[in-house]
Amino acid sequence: MFKTILEISFSQGSTPAQMAEEQKINDRFFAEERKCRENVNGKNLNSALKICKGAVDLVERLPKERVNERMSAYQLLGHVYFAQQKFEEALRYYKTELEIGLTTLRPTDAELAYAYHHVALACHGLGRVSDAAQNYAKAEQTMSQARDHIGLDELKPNTLRHLRRSANNT
Repeated sequence: MFKTILEISFSQGSTPAQMAEEQKINDRFFAEERKCRENVNGKNLNSALKICKGAVDLVERLPKERVNERMSAYQLLGHVYFAQQKFEEALRYYKTELEIGLTTLRPTDAELAYAYHHVALACHGLGRVSDAAQNYAKAEQTMSQARDHIGLDELKPNTLRHLRRSANNT
Protein backbone atom coordinates (compact mmCIF):
# COMPACT_ATOMS: atom_id res chain seq x y z
CA MET A 1 0.00 0.00 0.00
CA PHE A 2 1.26 3.46 -0.79
CA LYS A 3 -0.15 6.97 -0.72
CA THR A 4 0.05 9.61 -3.36
CA ILE A 5 -0.39 13.31 -2.81
CA LEU A 6 -1.56 15.19 -5.81
CA GLU A 7 -1.34 18.98 -5.87
CA ILE A 8 -3.55 20.77 -8.34
CA SER A 9 -3.03 24.47 -8.88
CA PHE A 10 -5.94 26.48 -10.17
CA SER A 11 -6.90 30.09 -10.27
CA GLN A 12 -10.23 31.79 -10.07
CA GLY A 13 -9.67 33.96 -13.07
CA SER A 14 -6.45 35.62 -11.92
CA THR A 15 -3.20 35.27 -13.78
CA PRO A 16 -0.06 34.22 -11.90
CA ALA A 17 1.21 37.81 -12.16
CA GLN A 18 -2.04 39.15 -10.67
CA MET A 19 -1.87 36.61 -7.87
CA ALA A 20 1.74 37.54 -7.14
CA GLU A 21 0.80 41.23 -7.03
CA GLU A 22 -2.11 40.52 -4.71
CA GLN A 23 0.22 38.53 -2.44
CA LYS A 24 2.66 41.49 -2.30
CA ILE A 25 -0.16 43.87 -1.38
CA ASN A 26 -1.45 41.34 1.14
CA ASP A 27 1.96 41.04 2.81
CA ARG A 28 2.42 44.81 2.88
CA PHE A 29 -1.07 45.29 4.32
CA PHE A 30 -0.50 42.86 7.20
CA ALA A 31 2.88 44.44 7.97
CA GLU A 32 1.28 47.92 8.01
CA GLU A 33 -1.64 46.72 10.08
CA ARG A 34 0.74 45.21 12.65
CA LYS A 35 2.73 48.47 12.83
CA CYS A 36 -0.51 50.42 13.08
CA ARG A 37 -1.70 48.30 16.03
CA GLU A 38 1.67 48.63 17.75
CA ASN A 39 1.58 52.41 17.40
CA VAL A 40 -2.04 52.65 18.56
CA ASN A 41 -1.29 50.46 21.58
CA GLY A 42 1.86 52.47 22.30
CA LYS A 43 -0.09 55.75 22.06
CA ASN A 44 2.14 56.95 19.20
CA LEU A 45 -0.88 58.47 17.54
CA ASN A 46 0.84 60.66 14.94
CA SER A 47 2.81 57.69 13.64
CA ALA A 48 -0.25 55.48 13.90
CA LEU A 49 -2.30 57.91 11.83
CA LYS A 50 0.13 57.81 8.92
CA ILE A 51 0.62 54.05 9.08
CA CYS A 52 -3.09 53.27 9.51
CA LYS A 53 -3.99 55.47 6.53
CA GLY A 54 -1.45 53.48 4.50
CA ALA A 55 -3.09 50.25 5.64
CA VAL A 56 -6.50 51.55 4.47
CA ASP A 57 -5.00 52.46 1.09
CA LEU A 58 -3.51 48.98 0.77
CA VAL A 59 -6.64 47.12 1.84
CA GLU A 60 -8.64 48.94 -0.81
CA ARG A 61 -6.32 47.42 -3.41
CA LEU A 62 -7.19 43.91 -2.25
CA PRO A 63 -10.22 42.05 -3.63
CA LYS A 64 -13.57 43.19 -2.22
CA GLU A 65 -14.05 39.75 -0.67
CA ARG A 66 -11.36 40.58 1.90
CA VAL A 67 -13.94 42.05 4.25
CA ASN A 68 -12.27 41.10 7.54
CA GLU A 69 -9.12 42.94 6.57
CA ARG A 70 -11.15 45.89 5.27
CA MET A 71 -13.20 46.16 8.47
CA SER A 72 -10.07 45.92 10.59
CA ALA A 73 -8.26 48.66 8.68
CA TYR A 74 -11.16 51.10 8.96
CA GLN A 75 -11.66 50.21 12.61
CA LEU A 76 -8.00 50.88 13.45
CA LEU A 77 -8.00 54.24 11.70
CA GLY A 78 -11.18 55.10 13.58
CA HIS A 79 -9.43 54.17 16.83
CA VAL A 80 -6.58 56.56 16.06
CA TYR A 81 -8.93 59.45 15.43
CA PHE A 82 -10.98 58.52 18.50
CA ALA A 83 -7.87 58.51 20.68
CA GLN A 84 -7.04 61.97 19.30
CA GLN A 85 -10.59 63.02 20.23
CA LYS A 86 -11.32 63.75 16.57
CA PHE A 87 -14.72 62.15 16.88
CA GLU A 88 -16.13 63.27 13.52
CA GLU A 89 -13.25 61.60 11.67
CA ALA A 90 -13.51 58.53 13.92
CA LEU A 91 -17.21 58.30 13.16
CA ARG A 92 -16.53 58.39 9.43
CA TYR A 93 -14.21 55.39 9.60
CA TYR A 94 -16.35 53.53 12.12
CA LYS A 95 -19.38 53.99 9.86
CA THR A 96 -17.43 52.48 6.98
CA GLU A 97 -16.49 49.55 9.22
CA LEU A 98 -20.18 49.10 10.08
CA GLU A 99 -21.34 49.40 6.45
CA ILE A 100 -18.93 46.67 5.41
CA GLY A 101 -20.14 44.53 8.29
CA LEU A 102 -23.79 45.05 7.47
CA THR A 103 -23.28 43.86 3.90
CA THR A 104 -21.15 40.83 4.75
CA LEU A 105 -21.80 39.62 8.30
CA ARG A 106 -24.70 37.80 9.88
CA PRO A 107 -26.69 39.47 12.69
CA THR A 108 -25.21 36.83 15.00
CA ASP A 109 -21.58 37.87 14.38
CA ALA A 110 -19.82 39.57 17.28
CA GLU A 111 -17.77 41.67 14.84
CA LEU A 112 -20.98 43.41 13.82
CA ALA A 113 -21.74 44.19 17.46
CA TYR A 114 -18.30 45.75 17.85
CA ALA A 115 -18.84 47.88 14.75
CA TYR A 116 -22.13 49.21 16.17
CA HIS A 117 -20.33 49.83 19.43
CA HIS A 118 -17.57 51.85 17.73
CA VAL A 119 -20.16 54.03 15.99
CA ALA A 120 -21.90 54.53 19.34
CA LEU A 121 -18.65 55.60 21.00
CA ALA A 122 -17.93 58.21 18.33
CA CYS A 123 -21.52 59.51 18.49
CA HIS A 124 -21.17 59.69 22.26
CA GLY A 125 -17.96 61.71 21.85
CA LEU A 126 -19.80 64.11 19.56
CA GLY A 127 -22.62 64.55 22.04
CA ARG A 128 -25.13 62.83 19.76
CA VAL A 129 -26.79 61.06 22.66
CA SER A 130 -29.75 59.67 20.71
CA ASP A 131 -27.55 58.20 17.95
CA ALA A 132 -25.17 56.81 20.56
CA ALA A 133 -28.00 55.18 22.52
CA GLN A 134 -29.45 53.67 19.35
CA ASN A 135 -26.10 52.16 18.34
CA TYR A 136 -25.32 50.96 21.87
CA ALA A 137 -28.69 49.16 21.83
CA LYS A 138 -27.94 47.59 18.43
CA ALA A 139 -24.51 46.53 19.69
CA GLU A 140 -26.00 44.90 22.76
CA GLN A 141 -28.78 43.20 20.78
CA THR A 142 -26.29 41.88 18.22
CA MET A 143 -23.92 40.68 20.93
CA SER A 144 -26.81 38.88 22.65
CA GLN A 145 -27.58 37.08 19.40
CA ALA A 146 -23.88 36.31 18.94
CA ARG A 147 -23.68 34.97 22.49
CA ASP A 148 -26.61 32.66 21.81
CA HIS A 149 -24.65 31.18 18.89
CA ILE A 150 -21.36 30.67 20.76
CA GLY A 151 -20.58 27.00 21.12
CA LEU A 152 -18.54 27.34 24.33
CA ASP A 153 -20.61 28.13 27.40
CA GLU A 154 -17.52 29.46 29.19
CA LEU A 155 -17.33 32.40 26.77
CA LYS A 156 -20.97 33.47 27.00
CA PRO A 157 -20.90 35.49 30.27
CA ASN A 158 -18.10 37.78 29.05
CA THR A 159 -19.56 38.91 25.73
CA LEU A 160 -22.10 41.48 26.94
CA ARG A 161 -20.02 42.47 29.96
CA HIS A 162 -17.24 43.69 27.64
CA LEU A 163 -19.58 45.98 25.69
CA ARG A 164 -21.26 47.36 28.80
CA ARG A 165 -17.96 48.10 30.54
CA SER A 166 -16.66 49.94 27.52
CA ALA A 167 -19.90 51.94 27.14
CA ASN A 168 -19.75 52.98 30.79
CA ASN A 169 -16.14 54.19 30.45
CA THR A 170 -17.02 56.90 27.93
